Amino acid sequence: MREAFLNRFQEFRNSKATLAFVKKPLNATVTELNFSPFNIDIGNFEMQLLDLKNKELWSSKFELVYCERPVKKEDMLIFNTWNSIPDSYNQLKKLAFAVLSLFGSTYLIKQSFSSMNLIKSKLRSYLIDENLELCLKLKTTTYKPDLPKLSKEMQGRCSH
Repeated sequence: MREAFLNRFQEFRNSKATLAFVKKPLNATVTELNFSPFNIDIGNFEMQLLDLKNKELWSSKFELVYCERPVKKEDMLIFNTWNSIPDSYNQLKKLAFAVLSLFGSTYLIKQSFSSMNLIKSKLRSYLIDENLELCLKLKTTTYKPDLPKLSKEMQGRCSH
């Protein structure tokens, strides 16, 4: 079991430089980064990284992000720093936002499967996929319909 656990997390160890890139892009070396899952143009990425490292205006933004003292709301600081970088660094931003979204999307997938397991219980095991999909949408969305407005717009049934 220990070996299976170690194998499972080997990918994270292999991607250590890629994960660190988000916080310390100025220390990144292109040869150490894993671009394969992110569809990054490596040539443009390398040029943009060199440009970022040589422009004080943009490189100074990352100095606060990776300073030694603890920073409150560090995750928001990292996100806002990448948001402030101009779109001319699109390949750098693409990698940074892809890495930042890895864990959030994993959480959402697990949450969706958990919701599906709650919906499709033994009593509801015969739900067709279309109905299960609709139930999942209701369970995982934050949409709140305006029921009074909807009911006013619907025509009431007339009895004979």
